Amino acid sequence: MKSMMNQTMKAGLILIPFGIMFGFFDEYLQSFISGRYSSLMDVFSDSIGFSIGIILVYLTQNDR
Repeated sequence: MKSMMNQTMKAGLILIPFGIMFGFFDEYLQSFISGRYSSLMDVFSDSIGFSIGIILVYLTQNDR
């Protein structure tokens, strides 16, 4: 996990909007698949999970 070491808060704050946009894009594409449906709650869940992941990486890698 050397690539994740010493991450700055600025980098995390830049990545979070991209994770949220990915959640929207994923749900949009899912709406075209037969038998699947898109949901704003899924976008919300994806966004929360991604944000928590970024925060946990920051906290664990910069806890020295």
